[in-house]
Amino acid sequence: MPRLLLGVCAWMMVGCAACFEYRVIDDDDDQQPPLDICAHVEPDVLDFLQVSAGQSLSLPVTISSTCEDTLYLEDLFIEGPMSLSLDDATTSRILASGTQTILPVTYAPETVEDVEGKLHILNNDRSASDVTVALFATSLAPSIELEPQAWDFVELPAGDTGAKTVQLHSTGSSPLHIHGVVFEATSGEMSCTVDLPDGLSLAPGESESVIVEYQPYDDYPDTGYLYVYSDDPDQPTIRAVFYGNGAR
Repeated sequence: MPRLLLGVCAWMMVGCAACFEYRVIDDDDDQQPPLDICAHVEPDVLDFLQVSAGQSLSLPVTISSTCEDTLYLEDLFIEGPMSLSLDDATTSRILASGTQTILPVTYAPETVEDVEGKLHILNNDRSASDVTVALFATSLAPSIELEPQAWDFVELPAGDTGAKTVQLHSTGSSPLHIHGVVFEATSGEMSCTVDLPDGLSLAPGESESVIVEYQPYDDYPDTGYLYVYSDDPDQPTIRAVFYGNGAR
């Protein structure tokens, strides 16, 4: 009897084996073959060289679809300072095989700076989904310094005259244009002699001067303010202060 039961069980196992279908699953079955999409970008380095502050320069980046499938530009952005920007209004975001589009990049500095940035072109190319372009630029800008920016005539005997020469230095990387010089004082005892031509332009390293004079006639304190207006983008108005007090 036990042998008979064992034989029946063996027959059932063999018979039921045909009820199941066995299949070896390949882990790679679910992976789609890579799309043949190529995003070609020129140039890979964009150097604006030198641009004057207040000016702007735009340079083109060419994006091409060089393979058989359609290229989709999913996002375009710049990693860098605000002086670098994109003008992508006319840039095509869908590129059929063999077509290209132009992406203008603009550099518009407002002050003196050395710039490094990166343009990111996100796309559906699986082999290069983030194509980058290195960005470089240097801005040129005028700059002004007054020497001195503060001066004290100390105490002068009433009726005596003190004078101080103020130097206007062009210390930037491009010509400095002087738009005007104005002197204001709390009394007529302090004055300024300005003998500068209209439309004065000072090359980097050049200087001009004005003279501030003080002739007290009483022992009250006096203050004068020298204002110089220029195209220095960081300080278009710069001021020097002068103090004096007459002595009896």
